[in-house]
Amino acid sequence: MLFKRQPVILDGPIEAFYSIDHVVGRIPSAVGYQAYDKKAKKHCVLWMTEQPLDDKRREGFCRRVRTLARSPLGPVQKFGFDESNVGFVILQQLAVKKMNFDEPSAGELSIRFLKAAMALKAVHDRGVVCGNLSDDCFMLDAEGKLYFVGFVGDSADSGGVGYEIFRPPELGQGASATMSSDVYALSVLGLKLFG
Repeated sequence: MLFKRQPVILDGPIEAFYSIDHVVGRIPSAVGYQAYDKKAKKHCVLWMTEQPLDDKRREGFCRRVRTLARSPLGPVQKFGFDESNVGFVILQQLAVKKMNFDEPSAGELSIRFLKAAMALKAVHDRGVVCGNLSDDCFMLDAEGKLYFVGFVGDSADSGGVGYEIFRPPELGQGASATMSSDVYALSVLGLKLFG
């Protein structure tokens, strides 16, 4: 399926169009699910924001998805909003796990962390600041290919239980997310992986 650059606007809740199975990942402001597209009659991965988005956040969400959708970082098929302005992204069906799912050796963890750093660099090279990075933003498939799903969330919402350690101090003081904020969060990820 070719990626559609315009958002899909659903005339009902997301659950009317997708059967949700189980959680595959969580980032500070979005949750990913194994799902089934009722119209296309196929399995997919559905990421959706945890809160409806106002006009400004909708704009930022669309910009991030459009910018990164054609990259190898996130195999986006379509994106949009349901009737209550909850944002969603449909990714191709992938069997993915967290970066440290199998208690890898230090050498393998180093390779995975380097892939995460290169993915973040690619995101920044495209002019996108995430502001909500955590260990759940990076997923691996069975062949070790890294997928970055952090762009699904809302950079203005970088908190949440379990994610505080990734949040740079300046974001807690009302500052906007910057590339430095993302590097801070990546550093915390390194400490968490190797610590």
